[in-house]
Amino acid sequence: MKKRIIRIIHSLFWDDCGATAIEYAVVASLISVAVVASVAQVASRMRDSFNTSGDAINQSLSP
Repeated sequence: MKKRIIRIIHSLFWDDCGATAIEYAVVASLISVAVVASVAQVASRMRDSFNTSGDAINQSLSP
């Protein structure tokens, strides 16, 4: 019985499956944060570009 308890405790300390899953989750969350930040930056630049183009078109069409 004592050997079995020691074996269970030993396996709990040396099992790294949970740590690997946590590492993958952290990497995936960092990648998703980077993607969201990039998309937000691109969307902001696109909006500014369209506004500039729209203003130029409106100025050229006005009498």
